[in-house]
Amino acid sequence: MTGIRPFRWVSGGAFCILFALVGAGAPAELDLYQARDDYRRAVAALEAGRVREFRRALQTLDGYALHPYLVYYDGRSRVNHMDADEAAALRAELLDTPLGERLYTAWLLAQARRGRWQTYRDHYVAQRRADAQCYHARALYRTGEREEALTRAAELWRVGESQPKACDPLFSVWMAQGAPGEGLAWERLGLAIDNNERQLARYLLRFFKGAAATAARAYYDGHVNPSVVRQPRRFPDTERGHEALAHALTKYAGREAKRAAELWADYRERLSLSDGMRAYLEEQVTLALAREGEFPVISAPPETHSTAFIDGMAQASVIHREWGRALPWIQAMSAANLQTHRWRYWLGRTLIETGDQAQGEAVLAALATERDYYSFLAANLLGREPSLNERATRATAAVHQRVRANPAVVRMIELYAVRDLVNARREWNRVYDQLPPAERGALVEIASDIGWIDQAILGASRAELKDRLALRFPTPFFDLYKRSAVETNLPVWFLLGISRQESALNPNARSPVGARGLMQLMPATARATAKAARLPRPELAMLYDPATNVRLGSHHMAHLMKRYDNHRALSAAAYNAGESRVNRWLRERSDMATDVWIETIPFAETRGYVKGVLAFSLVYAQRLGHPEPLLGEHERRVP
Repeated sequence: MTGIRPFRWVSGGAFCILFALVGAGAPAELDLYQARDDYRRAVAALEAGRVREFRRALQTLDGYALHPYLVYYDGRSRVNHMDADEAAALRAELLDTPLGERLYTAWLLAQARRGRWQTYRDHYVAQRRADAQCYHARALYRTGEREEALTRAAELWRVGESQPKACDPLFSVWMAQGAPGEGLAWERLGLAIDNNERQLARYLLRFFKGAAATAARAYYDGHVNPSVVRQPRRFPDTERGHEALAHALTKYAGREAKRAAELWADYRERLSLSDGMRAYLEEQVTLALAREGEFPVISAPPETHSTAFIDGMAQASVIHREWGRALPWIQAMSAANLQTHRWRYWLGRTLIETGDQAQGEAVLAALATERDYYSFLAANLLGREPSLNERATRATAAVHQRVRANPAVVRMIELYAVRDLVNARREWNRVYDQLPPAERGALVEIASDIGWIDQAILGASRAELKDRLALRFPTPFFDLYKRSAVETNLPVWFLLGISRQESALNPNARSPVGARGLMQLMPATARATAKAARLPRPELAMLYDPATNVRLGSHHMAHLMKRYDNHRALSAAAYNAGESRVNRWLRERSDMATDVWIETIPFAETRGYVKGVLAFSLVYAQRLGHPEPLLGEHERRVP
């Protein structure tokens, strides 16, 4: 049944914590245990179509914290046959939960799908869902508000992604009136290309004719295959043709900067470009050359250029260790950018490299008093102890009691107990927004207390509890990590840092590409690692088992550390992006300081990953009583 998920019990240890939070003596604990069992059985009964059994449980569980969820599931099962009065009554009954609007939205969609347009229009409430918005416009059209409906159609069509099928009848009527014009079609084509929605972009080509069709085709082809920029006739000397050229030339410059510069010299003379377009393309080509290590002469002072160009030139100069070039670009940055940890570090580093040792060290010394990857780098460079700035103050017992008494928090705990983590997180998010700031910390602590580690980690950052390192850097399954650390001869804090970055220490985590468990192992990697380490071949489900996952993940990392001479930055990059990519990056750029090499990693995800692993490992090492620098002596350079 839609909206109902199977549940599993939490471990006995988690139950003990839950009883301590909720219980008021042994009888109450036994009643709570029974209520959870009855609740789970009731949901299973409804899923299996045993409606009478479910309805009995609906009566007997009245008063249990999760009774609203049974009401919701009951309503969802009858939503197609529910009248407006009952829908409104259930919405009001569930108003103080995340369920009321979900049920009401489901009821509204049921009306639309059955063509009950007047009912849908009369009871519609604003929705974020595109299908609901399209149904509303269709309801307006079917009930006489045709002009307004067609206005809504234009708004709904102007997006950079395909809209749901529920919108198709509305768009068909709208297009029968002669819409869209080429202007609106061009706008959507640009949005689709920006989102890399190639199928949608190709579909949109049908709305252009003549010179506009030529420009649109060039825009699409230049996105799919930027080398078409080498065919000048493809790009008409019109405003739209120039926009298509700018997109293709910019993408091509990212691959073939020198050839793009030659093409740009020809286009610049041949086309009647606007001053703004000319300046934009000049910056794009210059920046592409700089990224490849060629720095054309730039006559205008840095502060006269666009913010993106200033930032890009500063980064390119740092990557190629052109410190003299980097300094003016960094100094020309916006005040906001210069306040970031990243650019404070590179300003200090650049000042030292250009001979201003005292000023550079002063910048780095101020940065080293904070807690961040770049702050740890600054401390490393200065030979100082990194600063953790930990604060261990816990909310008072009175605050905890008040927050635990909140019905939403009670529901959250019960949902966690029956392993409905999706709805537990919805309750957490909703009550977080409702609590006064002084009580939000207690909510995070409660999540930690019940063993909901990943939610506590995420919640601590959201609740501005970044100095509560016990919440943000816990050590669940510590014995498993210690055992694997001994087995693989790796630091336990490094393994914890990997897991903290990979899964926020959630053993049930699964990535969109299929990586699983605490150390986010891909099934193929897990099998290959097990074979190489002469360990039992893991079944897919075993990758969610902490013992199996940590052991295999540790052996995989041990292999990478051996491959890269115990260089954690390289090993972490390979863990995330694969050995073949790291090997290619080393062939392209090597023999440089590690802090610079990390900035050259072409994948933003991997750059952030390596920084996170190094910083998290340092925090764990410090908290476990084994202080170490961000980078060891042998790790300060990439061979």
